[in-house]
Formats: sequence, structure tokens, C-alpha cells
Amino acid sequence: MPASCRSRSLPLLAAAGPTRAGSLMRAASILAAIGLASLTGGSAAAAQSAGAARSDLAGTCRDARESHGPGRTSSHTSINDSRRDEARWTVSFSSGACSLEVRARGELRFNRDVTDLESVASGGYFEIETDDGDLRRRLEVRPEGGGLERLYYVNGRSRDFDAEGRAWLAVALVELDRRTAFAAKWRVPRILEARGVDGVLDEISRMTADYARRIYFTTLLDSARLDPAAVRRALTQVGRELGSDYERAELLIAFAKRTTLDDAARLAYTEAADGISSDYEHRRALSALLETGTPNRATVDAVLRSATRIGSDYELATLLIAVTSRDLVDDATRAAYFGAVATVDSDYEQRRALSALLARKGLSRELVAAVVRAGADGIASDYELATLLVSVAQGYPMDDTLRTAYLRAVDTIGSDHEHRRAMSALENRAAR
Repeated sequence: MPASCRSRSLPLLAAAGPTRAGSLMRAASILAAIGLASLTGGSAAAAQSAGAARSDLAGTCRDARESHGPGRTSSHTSINDSRRDEARWTVSFSSGACSLEVRARGELRFNRDVTDLESVASGGYFEIETDDGDLRRRLEVRPEGGGLERLYYVNGRSRDFDAEGRAWLAVALVELDRRTAFAAKWRVPRILEARGVDGVLDEISRMTADYARRIYFTTLLDSARLDPAAVRRALTQVGRELGSDYERAELLIAFAKRTTLDDAARLAYTEAADGISSDYEHRRALSALLETGTPNRATVDAVLRSATRIGSDYELATLLIAVTSRDLVDDATRAAYFGAVATVDSDYEQRRALSALLARKGLSRELVAAVVRAGADGIASDYELATLLVSVAQGYPMDDTLRTAYLRAVDTIGSDHEHRRAMSALENRAAR
């Protein structure tokens, strides 16, 4: 922004009338709260002293709802910029008396702080309008003679696009970014430079859409190497702030693939995964965690406890198979594993999970006996139980402990054919 704009904004506070000055004071306080006080030519502390600080347009909207009453909340976002020359933006948000709308076409370039436009491609335009219940502001920006033409309206009346208008646009662009993350690739590096990783995490807490939060988190992962404490804080924040199952799972998977998770971070990860309602997304997130090195016993136990929240038998069995494929079931973790197996209602899926464990070589006889007991307790289908027992007889030598568990399981099979199939497998093993 030109120095002339920065230097003349604060004197306007004294020269303007009471209403105009009040609007400028409110804008200054908002800018201070979001770290943009330089736009008004003063320090953050000076801007904050102008009035009660608001971090975005939502604060003004809350005031409007108190005055005008609550209303419906709706939103729509469509930003297609796969081809810059044909990029189109349509963003709308409304809550009670408050609304924000953006329409744009063509490639847009913003300044370094993403508080103003620097250029709009030929034939393009940028239009933004906000309504806080008291003031309706609209800005239309189009290319003109090598520069930009700006048409600014307040409550339908044409106004000069002065310091007040620029302050409003800066706040509106931040609010837009907090819903769409359109400026993440510019703002995240700027916030990192000014306030570090904690500053970016604080900004993410101000986001108003899960998609935007995920984009900011992933941009942070691209832009900085997080130390273990920052990773733990970020994962805790993911669990606290992201409500969308898809966005949370996608973000957890990104952390699993792109950061180094220590034991404490893995526990924070599973706690965040616990809040995922979708069985598919929950399983997807936990499966990604299993691929991060070799989890310790506490992490495996946490994953298996989290797995019991998965209601889909298929998804749970798939996760249990992933656990066994990583050789994470042993005498130390078997209690948590079999506890999770017991929550699988489908006989087929439970047998599928237990068979996957039997397929791993080197299991202790006690662990194999535990598989047999779990099958006898949880599998009602004679066919599925007999199939599991045949796998045991064919794959493992019998000792007294395993043979006793096997015979007790066979006794629970009601079908003569399946009973005979299981006993024949045991007899064949003894004849070897």
C-alpha cells in the first residue's frame, strides 16, 4: 500500500464526524487484533486502545445478531482456479443479519500481506460485499489503463476508497481467507516469519471452516519443520477444532506421513482419531498411524482401544488385519487385541481377522490358544469356526494347552459335518 494511504488514515480519526470516526476506530481495533495495525499507521497497542478488539467480521456479526435477532446460517464456496485465465470464484456466507459475498473472474494478484489487490487479469473482475446488519459495503475492482479501477459503496452510496475502505477490505480478505484458505500459500509464510509456528496455530484457531483449517495445517507442514512439542500441540488442536470426519482424517494422515511422531504425539493422534464418527475415516486414520515406524505398546493399546469405537465389522476387521501385518500382536498387546476382536459381530469378519493373525509365523502356543478361545467365544457360525480351527491344526503343532482349547472349541460346533471337519484336521495333525 502506498505510504500516502498509511500516513493519512489516523488523522482521519480526528477529522471525521462521530459516526465515521467510530467506524474507523472499529476497523483499527480489528486490524490490531489480526496483526495488521501497520495499515493504519500506528502500533497494535495504539489501535487496540481505539476500541474493543474484534478478530474478524464474526465479532461484528455477533453484535448484529444481538440487535437484530438470530437467523439462519448458510454458506457456499466455489473457487476454480485450475486455469488462471479462466479462474472463477463464488463465495457466500450468511448468518442472521450478517453476510459476506465474493464473485471474481480471472487471475488475481494480492499484495504481500493479502490485504489488497495488486492486479486483476484483463477481462477479469473482483467484487466483494459485506453486511454486518448496520453497514453494507461493496467493492468492485476491474483492470483499467494498466492499473485498477475501484468502485466502493457504503449502504448503496458511492464513496471514495479511502483509508476506511482499505481497512474494511483488509479485514474482509482475512475473513474470506479464514473460510476458504485462498491465501494460505502467502499468509502462512508471513505469519511464520512474524510469529513462528505458534502464530500459525493461533491463526488456525480463528478459522471458521474445517477445509480452511486443513489447508493451513498442511501448508504449515510444507513450510516449517515442527519440533515434537509443536507436533503434539498441533495434533491436540486437530482433535479439538476439526469437526469434519473427512478433513480430520485427511489431516491426521498428512501428519503421519510428513512428520516424525514420538510416543506422546502418537497418543495425541489416536485421541484425535477417537473423535471421528465415520467408520471408514476412523479406520483410515488409524491405519496411517500404524505405518509410522514401530509403535510402542502404549500406542498399540491406544490404537486398539480406539478401534473398538468402529462400528463397521468390515472396517474394524481390516484395521485388525493391518495390526497383525505389522507384527504388533504379542503377549504384551494381546489383551487389547482380543478385546477389539470381541466387538466384531460378523462371524465372517471375526474369522477373517483371527485367520490373519494365525498366518503370522512364530506365534507363541499361548497366543494361538487365545485365538482358538476367542473364536469359540465369538464365532457363532459352525462353518466359520471350523474353518478357523482347521487353520490352527494345519499350521501349528499341538501341545496340551492348545489341544485342550481346540477340543473345547470343537464341542461348541453343532453341525455334524463341520464338527467332523475340525476333528479330522486335528487327527491329521496328530498322525504327522
